[in-house]
Amino acid sequence: MTDVDIYDEYGRYQNTVVAQIATQHGFGNGMEESCNYQVKAVSNMFYQLPIHGYAAINMSAIPIINDEVGGVDVHCP
Repeated sequence: MTDVDIYDEYGRYQNTVVAQIATQHGFGNGMEESCNYQVKAVSNMFYQLPIHGYAAINMSAIPIINDEVGGVDVHCP
């Protein structure tokens, strides 16, 4: 849980609330804008820690990446 900036549908800042960190991504366009909002929220959560880069992937890439690394075995006891 951390401070999350709330924006309206036009991208105008409204206020800041305490919410799950992942919530911040949803206030952007799903691409670079969302990532920039997320970077700011994570930086703020870690007391203004500079974040110099990030990696973003589409969820549809997960199975492809998983296959490329040989898969992931999950064993439930």
